Amino acid sequence: LVYSDSPLGAVGFVDITDAKAPKAGGIVKIEGEPTSVTVVGGKVLAGVNTSESYTNPSGNLTVIDLASKAIEATCDLGGQPDSVAASKDGKFLAVAIENERDEDLNDGALPQLPTGSLKILSLTDGVPDCDTTRTVELTGLSDISPTDVEPEFVDFNDAGEIVVTMQENNHIAIVDASTGKVVSHFSAGSVSLENIDTKKDGALNFSGRKESIVREPDAVGWLDNHRFVTANEGDMDGGSRGFTIF
Repeated sequence: LVYSDSPLGAVGFVDITDAKAPKAGGIVKIEGEPTSVTVVGGKVLAGVNTSESYTNPSGNLTVIDLASKAIEATCDLGGQPDSVAASKDGKFLAVAIENERDEDLNDGALPQLPTGSLKILSLTDGVPDCDTTRTVELTGLSDISPTDVEPEFVDFNDAGEIVVTMQENNHIAIVDASTGKVVSHFSAGSVSLENIDTKKDGALNFSGRKESIVREPDAVGWLDNHRFVTANEGDMDGGSRGFTIF
């Protein structure tokens, strides 16, 4: 099991050969904040945030050998990565470049440039070819802040399609990894909630109601080649605190 530890600035390992008795497998310190990891062909691929500020975001893809736990390479991503995922056939890696907003600036309202994007890299035996990095622009798709998109999470289906959530934009896009083309996109929609606690007063009172709350999906995962499920965390103007199958 491989995991990212952002506060520690490390990628960690757990031996789950015996799942009932997991054993700590050590860590690899990284220069920056690892936000997401995946494993392909014996290589650990970690998205690492190295941003010096919200207005000057940066990051890289760090390659770690699973056996030796040595850092072997890095690829400049040109922005702040938030999620990575590999295609089922191991040919492509998708990276959500969020370039997140400053929540203390203008009450966190968008737009706050630079915008985010989706990056696609080609893989060979788990090793990325940095020179093949493609940028898929996602601006102009959403009704909410179309000039400043914040891609949050990515996942592949067996057909080589990438689903990417744009949480603050309350939008979802489907991208063909081979062509880098957006094949579909749509709003995540809204929902009305009943019997919920709506006040930050320290009391538990589940008698409130909210109308037309935008879902603002965060994590996403394909269920098959035609359906995926989103975790609707909310981060800016809503969040239904539930999940939706599209």
